[in-house]
Amino acid sequence: MGFVTILFPSLALGIVLTFLVWTVLRVVPERFRPTGEAPVGTMVSGIVLVFAFILGLTVSQESSTLAAARAATATEANSVGELYWDAHALSEPEHSRLQGLLHVYSRQVIKDFPLLGQHLPSAQIYADLRAIREDILSFQPSLPIEKAVYGDMLTQVSKLFSARRTRVDAATDGGVPPILIQGLIVLVVLILGFIPYAGALKGPRNLIFYGAFAAFLIATLLFVTDLEQSVCWDGSGSANLI
Repeated sequence: MGFVTILFPSLALGIVLTFLVWTVLRVVPERFRPTGEAPVGTMVSGIVLVFAFILGLTVSQESSTLAAARAATATEANSVGELYWDAHALSEPEHSRLQGLLHVYSRQVIKDFPLLGQHLPSAQIYADLRAIREDILSFQPSLPIEKAVYGDMLTQVSKLFSARRTRVDAATDGGVPPILIQGLIVLVVLILGFIPYAGALKGPRNLIFYGAFAAFLIATLLFVTDLEQSVCWDGSGSANLI
């Protein structure tokens, strides 16, 4: 999700929220309107600090998981590519059989993307991966060139298994715990709700500031959600290597 894609919905929601708050403040009788900033203003400040702390934890955790997922994706794609080119050194029918298995696996990686986006592993992709490993392990190199590349093939298939396991772990178990994201949503609702109650929205300038602040908070939530989905991104580009 690009910056503009996040910014426009956030600004629109901020404007809508500001208009709703302004309308409510006009409708509420004078005697029920808030008249002071304390102690609600102090509460808002405390909530903002908690929000900033949880946001820092969330972004840090997401960034770490995303870096590991990207590294594993690169390793997986490189291993598929290396195995494909090593297969050129093998005699038939092993040459075509191994390349065919790699094609099937790469296509399954692309199909697996929606499942990873839902934090669900794919049983089929592991079946395809085991087929590649069993084919390589059962192959008996006889020609000098086959013996020369066979050791690299064993190394690459081991890396492929390890990288795929890391990718699945990042998508299913990694990332930010849902309770943190839910906590951020609750804090945003409290912040945006308590600010009008604190009596701090008198005058057009304060309303504009409130709308901008609301847009910032909404954009932050969209950013965290987008970062969470990025962790589940799969290296479908490995198919382009072969």
